[in-house]
Amino acid sequence: GQMGEALAERIRSMTKEVAVGDEFPAAKVVKTTTFGAFVELAKGTDGLLHISNVSPGQRVDTVEDVLNKGDEVHVKVVEVDRERGRIGLRLAQDPDIAGVEDHLGDMDFKVAGTSEGITALQMGIKITGVTFDILRDALSKALNARTFILAEMAKVISEPRSELSPHAPRIMTVQIDTDKIGLLIGKGGETIRGLAEEFESQIDVNDDGQVLVYSANGQMGEALAERIRSMTKEVAVGDEFPAAKVVKTTTFGAFVELAKGTDGLLHISNVKPGERVDTVEDVLNKGDEIHVRVVEVDRERGRIGLRLASDPDVAGKTVEELAAITNGGGGGSRPPRDRGPRGGDRGGDRGGDRGRRGSGRPRHGDPERS
Repeated sequence: GQMGEALAERIRSMTKEVAVGDEFPAAKVVKTTTFGAFVELAKGTDGLLHISNVSPGQRVDTVEDVLNKGDEVHVKVVEVDRERGRIGLRLAQDPDIAGVEDHLGDMDFKVAGTSEGITALQMGIKITGVTFDILRDALSKALNARTFILAEMAKVISEPRSELSPHAPRIMTVQIDTDKIGLLIGKGGETIRGLAEEFESQIDVNDDGQVLVYSANGQMGEALAERIRSMTKEVAVGDEFPAAKVVKTTTFGAFVELAKGTDGLLHISNVKPGERVDTVEDVLNKGDEIHVRVVEVDRERGRIGLRLASDPDVAGKTVEELAAITNGGGGGSRPPRDRGPRGGDRGGDRGGDRGRRGSGRPRHGDPERS
């Protein structure tokens, strides 16, 4: 009789259709992969125990850290997809499916919403179905609970704050031109990694030019977003750069970096407004940071002309007024010189001509700087 009962039970387990909720106390691991362990439930029927569930509550690098081929495990069926021939398993002792997780109940039902209505539902069940009456009662109880919670919240804060706390994490979006994506990423990802480290943030870039910035707080996030905007925006007349760096000095002026890969020229006649200097190095040197304003942009020739923001000739001027200054004098006006006829010849024409010839351009491919 004992052998007969055992054989009959074996035949029933081999031939029955596996269903959600079935348990297999001594199922055998038949194969391990990078994504989970295949477990034999019956002859010819396997289920998958995903790697995220081989050690409940803990992350593992490989399945073999916990399970190996031949091990016996107690599993419970949590999914059956007959169309795809897929059976999902969890360990029977997994607290996420054990009775203690939802106080020995058959259903885990969550309802989220506002005073206006429901915004989200989530349900997990251990039985084969739910009646309309059960759903109606659950939703009714959820409404009462939600109404009470919202009323208690309103006693503390009646509406959302207009601004997040400066210490709250941020997710920000910056849209850039697609042709600027390479500039933001940099050679081998050098630029984008440097920004992420400097601002202690994460940066993701989509193919359509959408940049997602993930920061631990508002200050870091805003600073990083502003840096990305300044790096990738098209330079225009009137733009100011408070901390532009001198990258090269020449006999006719100083090249100043406005953004990664984009320089402008501050002509020698403008390095010290109101005074004449013999060399640029009398006032500026490579590495100096200066506050400059864009007074000329010639995209066809790749030239950007600069003046010091404190220069009386440009301070407080509108874009139209700056354009008038540039058009009238090329590299900008120079202070009068008491040098006789020769000074008169050189003061405007030569200064203007030299200003136009080298009014700044992106550093890459600049023949005048090679």
